[in-house]
Amino acid sequence: MINNIERKIYEERLHWLQLWTLKERRNRQDLIKALKMCNGLSRLSLDELFTVDVKARGTREHSWKLAEFRCTRYCCKNFFFSRVINR
Repeated sequence: MINNIERKIYEERLHWLQLWTLKERRNRQDLIKALKMCNGLSRLSLDELFTVDVKARGTREHSWKLAEFRCTRYCCKNFFFSRVINR
């Protein structure tokens, strides 16, 4: 085990070990999963979790724009599709 690391706070340990925070790791994994879904490399398809924005068919916007899923519950903000859309 690494000496004197148990007395340090979480942020100091991360900095000393040169690691990312849990939030940064989760963000990275979510975006990688969404990219795999877009390219067809995942068992889940993009259509199962997201809806494509119909209004994005204009002259300046691209067709890969995803529509936000509306949910009135507070717990829905932690779902995968909500985390990816918000970023």
